[in-house]
Amino acid sequence: MEMFLAILLLEVISSLSFSVFTIICLSRTGVQRANITPLNRILISLNVSNVFYTIFMSAYLLLSNVWSYLFSIRSVSCFISSMTMFAITSSTWLTAVLCFFFFMKIIPSRPGLLMNFKNEIGSIIWKLILMVIVVSAGGSFITALFISLQHPNVRNSTMNEVKTLEENIRQKPILVNFVVIFNWLPFLVIIMTTVASAWFLKVYDSQMKKNNGTLAKSNVKDYLSAVYTMTGLLFFYIFVIVAVVIFALKIFVHRSVGYWICEMALLSFPTGQSILLIYSNPRLKQILKEIFTDINPVVTPKNAGRLGRSQEVI
Repeated sequence: MEMFLAILLLEVISSLSFSVFTIICLSRTGVQRANITPLNRILISLNVSNVFYTIFMSAYLLLSNVWSYLFSIRSVSCFISSMTMFAITSSTWLTAVLCFFFFMKIIPSRPGLLMNFKNEIGSIIWKLILMVIVVSAGGSFITALFISLQHPNVRNSTMNEVKTLEENIRQKPILVNFVVIFNWLPFLVIIMTTVASAWFLKVYDSQMKKNNGTLAKSNVKDYLSAVYTMTGLLFFYIFVIVAVVIFALKIFVHRSVGYWICEMALLSFPTGQSILLIYSNPRLKQILKEIFTDINPVVTPKNAGRLGRSQEVI
């Protein structure tokens, strides 16, 4: 078990490092320009959510597996479970907001209600983020309330360790059920917007091939990067859902090798998501490269525009 805990610790460190790096870089860029772009608002919020996800998911796994007695205390169990629920739900919904934002930027600009909504998408990002916070808080409250009603209160520390462990295992499917209930809709949004964006981009690309304009080619390239990002996020969530399903069905015995692999998969999600978001952002990639190489980039007319834009065309 010690080896698996060491791996989980490395995942926590890497997740927090990449998420905090993204938050600092994007916030600094916003301060320098006296304006945080709608895309960066979503990315900052998503990485803040990833920080919460990493902290509370690791606390949840640690308490439920190592300090099982503490997790059997009703107040501790309710708090950790509700905050884990908040972190998971906010991360999923913010990813759906990000995919929806990309989708609105990729769809063709045609007169009508959709066109008006597309033009206003940047101004309503804060409202969408606030909605995510409200939904996540509501989900965490309901989870805490339900677990509180189902959880026996511990009055002393003499509870048999086996019974304590059995009780903790019994509580886990409750959290999984609420995660599914509150996150199926954003996952559906991620799927639909990714598929629709890829289709619209294919149509857009075929139309632009008839016009050999530089701007058109540049737009297609940026939109293609956005679709790749959405596709990567979709696969990450499918990967996590598979781990959650295996976890909920109790296919692997508690604390077996398969069990720990599922745990590592759940905790590796923020790291993979942060790396994907950094890779899809030219500016963040350049900053990360400078940190590790300590070499100033050679700015040429060819790459100067790309380094400054950071996907801001979308």
